Amino acid sequence: MIPSYKAESWQTQYYHLRRFNEVTKLLTFLGKISKGDHIIDIGCGRGIYQKALRKSIYLGCDLNGQNLKRAVKAPNAEYVCADANHLPFIDNSFDIVLCSEVLEHLDSPLKTVKELARASKKVIVLTFPDERVMERFGKKNPVHISKIQDQWVKNALKNYGYEIIFYNILYFFLPCVTLDKLKIPATRTLLGLANTLNHHLSLSFLNKLALSKTYVLMLIKQI
Repeated sequence: MIPSYKAESWQTQYYHLRRFNEVTKLLTFLGKISKGDHIIDIGCGRGIYQKALRKSIYLGCDLNGQNLKRAVKAPNAEYVCADANHLPFIDNSFDIVLCSEVLEHLDSPLKTVKELARASKKVIVLTFPDERVMERFGKKNPVHISKIQDQWVKNALKNYGYEIIFYNILYFFLPCVTLDKLKIPATRTLLGLANTLNHHLSLSFLNKLALSKTYVLMLIKQI
């Protein structure tokens, strides 16, 4: 069973939950995780991915110590407070490096990508948003300080010896923050309608109208 968020906001249920489920399915169903694999979750927050990675040896890494204090506790999980641009590990320390929705929060994302490539000996799973359409409407996320372009991320990791084995784009059409401010509840019925609409729009030329999108990539190191 894939764990999920327990929250009621549109921001969480419509946006974060879709990305969360995409990443956990990717990690679980592509069979890239073997029992005993060492996995580091960069920018882990409270360690929400840990439950999906129970058979691995999980290390959550975050610069925010308060997040780590509230992180999920489990026998297979440990946490470390560290900077994503200066990971305190030797080269090839982890079978899988996960970095989800982190690059946009950093002022040197290319340096972080280099660190991910250095720390991984096999697989990198990476997600990041593209909010250019939303920003045209003056809706800039104040905590996103860098604009990430998928092409330079792919080029950088290719130069470090990685090949893309999975690539997907999640499109988001609803203004989640506005819906939450209006206190419109994210009920099961409304979410179902929203996700159905989202699915059909994503498969059409209208996906260009999406307010934001999230890139999801899995890359494997070439030997």
